Amino acid sequence: MTWDVAIVGGGPAGLAAALEARRVGCSVVVLERQSLPVDKACGEGLMPSGLAALERLGVRERIPAADCSPFAAIRYVQEDGRFVEGRLPAPGGLGIRRVALAQAMSARAREQGVELREGTALRAHAIDQDGVTLHTDSGPLRAKLLVAADGLNSPLRKSMQLEKRHYGPVRFGLRQHFAIKPWGARVEVHFTAGAEAYVTPAGAERIGIAFLWEDGSLSGRVGFDHLLARFPALAERVKGATVDSEPRGAGPLRHDVVSRSKTASSSWETPPATSTPSPEKA
Repeated sequence: MTWDVAIVGGGPAGLAAALEARRVGCSVVVLERQSLPVDKACGEGLMPSGLAALERLGVRERIPAADCSPFAAIRYVQEDGRFVEGRLPAPGGLGIRRVALAQAMSARAREQGVELREGTALRAHAIDQDGVTLHTDSGPLRAKLLVAADGLNSPLRKSMQLEKRHYGPVRFGLRQHFAIKPWGARVEVHFTAGAEAYVTPAGAERIGIAFLWEDGSLSGRVGFDHLLARFPALAERVKGATVDSEPRGAGPLRHDVVSRSKTASSSWETPPATSTPSPEKA
């Protein structure tokens, strides 16, 4: 068969695209090289528009209460305790553990008739006037439309020459969770020299802390504990709390594109594997 839509990447972006395509009657196949759900570094906070999208896609009710927590405001905090706060429009936002979101979205996608092929990498593809041929770990397939949802450093986007060089600050992120009851229905953004810390409620008894910084703005080691030590008030808040996940990093966080789509005939094969520097410097 020829699929209407083939999506490379089974994270929240790819699954959201799959559900939207099914809503308008398209046949959809999702290719994910790993096993679902895939955990990656992210802030894990949905703003009101994102929460509305979850409701529309039929995903919100599938997320366990233990893995999500509502928030009504964003608070910006200085180390001396001063802060300003912005309230969100009703019904506010929602902090969600990424793996719980991915599980709920993949279950809903299967329910709606999306074919999810886990452990299936895209090895090559060729675009022609009638669509695209994809060569995958589970064999070849045809689709009318190919969607690249394969992550921040998307190999598919790069192979299609849709990425352009970014000029400006290069930022990295690092996150970890703690088993501690959120101390407020809000996302907190803490500031210190060279770095920011984002605290998001991600469950009834869980918070996530994500650090962002510009490359070259910090000296010495850049590890989670070293970053947390730069925020003494925040470090005191989580002192003694049980760690609820391994640190995960991501970056560079900004990628620019020359175009969102490409229709000209082209082909691509998986490039040789290369090592990617970790945003957590040893």
